[in-house]
Amino acid sequence: MMVSNEQSAQQPTHSVQFELEANIIPLIIDYILVHELAEERSLAYTLQIDENEVRKALDKLVKHELLCTEQIYAEFFKNKYLDKLGLHMYYRDLSQMGPSLSMNAQQDPLNPQSQINSQGIGSRNNKVDIYYFNVNIIYILTARLFTLEQMLTRKLNLNRSQGNMYSCPNSWSATGECQ
Repeated sequence: MMVSNEQSAQQPTHSVQFELEANIIPLIIDYILVHELAEERSLAYTLQIDENEVRKALDKLVKHELLCTEQIYAEFFKNKYLDKLGLHMYYRDLSQMGPSLSMNAQQDPLNPQSQINSQGIGSRNNKVDIYYFNVNIIYILTARLFTLEQMLTRKLNLNRSQGNMYSCPNSWSATGECQ
């Protein structure tokens, strides 16, 4: 009889411990997910702040006439997008075809000097360069956020597949908590 009393005394303790673990696990997962989401949002915010700081620095240099805006965007476009868009071959072909088909230095949109001599801030080439500069930054931010979202989704699916009864819908509140 003595053994059964000890077993009955241990059994409620075990069930209390099980209930405690069952209640704590979702709270721990909530805590981790909220902090991961906060890190994701802070990373995106940091990238946006960095972009704004770079723009402010460039604007100051342009304001004090240490750099020319057209030259910045022309060089950026030339270095980054000719290869990306496959335009290096097209640009070389035009320059090798002779004077009838190639552009002279005053018309060449990829020549920084022609950018400086062009119609100014409202010129078409400058707008194209600014567009591609902005597209590149937006692409980087979007790709990073997509990657973080995929990581979060994988972690949620992993938690579900491991038998945790916790599931979180795709909607999140403004504070980052699961709704």
